[in-house]
Amino acid sequence: MGKAYTRDQKDALLKAARVVLHADQPKATETAPDAAEQTKKGATRSPFIAPALALAFSAGMRNSEIRNLTWGQIDLEHRVLTVAKSKTAAGEGRTIPLNDTLFSALIEHAKWYTSKFGTTKANWHIFPGRIGKPTTGNKRPFDPTKPITSIKSAWQNVKERANVTGRFHDARHTLITELCESGAGDQTIMEIAGHVSPQMLKRYSHIRMAAKRKAIDAISTT
Repeated sequence: MGKAYTRDQKDALLKAARVVLHADQPKATETAPDAAEQTKKGATRSPFIAPALALAFSAGMRNSEIRNLTWGQIDLEHRVLTVAKSKTAAGEGRTIPLNDTLFSALIEHAKWYTSKFGTTKANWHIFPGRIGKPTTGNKRPFDPTKPITSIKSAWQNVKERANVTGRFHDARHTLITELCESGAGDQTIMEIAGHVSPQMLKRYSHIRMAAKRKAIDAISTT
């Protein structure tokens, strides 16, 4: 069924994902032998995990939907994205508004992207894969026409730094739970998240009732 992260867990994951270890950050020297090691302890080598996690937490997108996302599916001017290929027919073609958190994450990623490739193209993948076979000591170049195959390692690193356990997919469950707690109806949830099983909707109905009860109890005069 999955679980929802708490607010503190969500904040910790997003914070851990935003700190990226770039090639130009400190390296060990004779005068500062621990500089590189200290930087590594608080950073990730992945430039993709922060925007990917923002897409999961703020748009409820699945792992495969995120990895195959192209720039042509995102309209930054009108702050909306369209999901293309999805796990289910109900998930394909759905449009999702970009909230401030997700919009900012995509803008920052676009800056990194254009510094790397010079521009963005509609058919280029937002999270490009690498080409060629790995050789010792050498990094394979990115190819924006191919999607990244996995974010598993980056996700594991972020969880360890945030001291949080759970699945990447649980970020999607977190958004759906938050929508239910906000009072959103089933139709709104399904238009954002795509297919949601009857079992999940039944579970979320209890979350909605708990949110309503809390709101009513807060204004009790007894």
